[in-house]
Parts: sequence; C-alpha cells; structure tokens
Amino acid sequence: MLQAILLVTLIVAAKLMWDIYRDYKGEFKKSKPQRGKVIDLRNAWIKPHDMPYKKREHLLTGRELALYQILSDVIDNNRYVIFPKVRLADLLVLPADTKDRHEYISRINERHVDFVICEREGVKPVLAVLREAGAKKKKISDKFTKQAAESAGLKTIVVNMSNIPSAEVLSQYLSEHGIAVVQYN
Repeated sequence: MLQAILLVTLIVAAKLMWDIYRDYKGEFKKSKPQRGKVIDLRNAWIKPHDMPYKKREHLLTGRELALYQILSDVIDNNRYVIFPKVRLADLLVLPADTKDRHEYISRINERHVDFVICEREGVKPVLAVLREAGAKKKKISDKFTKQAAESAGLKTIVVNMSNIPSAEVLSQYLSEHGIAVVQYN
C-alpha cells in the first residue's frame, strides 16, 4: 500500500515538474478568451419544441403605431418605404481597419432607431426617426445613436412621442430634411 501511495506521489510530482518546465520554456500557448458558445440544442437540456418564447401581439406600441401611420400617410409611398425598429448595426458599417473596431461594433449592436425611411428602389436608408427620450440613460444612448448615424451620413429627426405632431407638421418637417411628401391642400 505504501508503495502505491509513493508511486502516485512520484507521478504527480513528475507531472508538476513537467508542467513547470514547459511553462518556463514557453510551450504553453495562451488561448484567446472564447466568446459565447453555440448551444447544441440536440443534446442540451433545452427542448426545441418546448421553448418559453411567445409571439408578441403587436410589433409597435400604440403611440409608435400612430407615428408609423402618420409617417406612412405623409411620405411619397412610391419613392419610400418605412421600416420600424431597425438595429443601428444594420444601418452603419465600419471599415475593417478601424482602430478599436470591436468596441465601436459593440456600441451599435444593441442600439436601434425607431423608424428608418428608405428609398424604395434599392432600400437605401435616407432618414432615421428617433423617439424623444425621457429617462436620462435613454437620452445618453439616443445622443450616441443620433451622433453615430449622422457621422455616417444618415440624417436623423427626433419626434416627441408624448405630443406626436400632426400630419401637416410632420410633412413639413420631413420635406425640410429632403424627404418627398404628399402635398396637403
């Protein structure tokens, strides 16, 4: 029995000395930190047919829907199309050689604009519509979103959702920003 304990101790000590030697020689290569792994649902505890997700009843809140309908009524629908809740990362691109590129990407990944008006032909973004923020944290986020979009050449407007402008006022505001609108008499 004593011989077995001595043998196990000798093997552990040899392995420890071997690891120290390899570490000293630089043979251990440090691996990059791994990002989140993809969950293989076939073998996971999550059952694909029994996930807790539910479909939203409505994509837009009542006020957002009201603004969407006014926007849809005033723009020239032959030239433009409106998309709600578009991620900023889907509107902006970063050159591959940008310094701290991943930092900039992570800043736009979780942000979105409330509506984007695109040219119908080619679906080219021409104007982002943002809701006026109420909370301080949202104001800071919206300020970044507005600055990022405008620095990339995407015009933005901010709409006060507690007092949605009339179709006439919104029409004038959009035309001032270069959007073709339906003429009101």
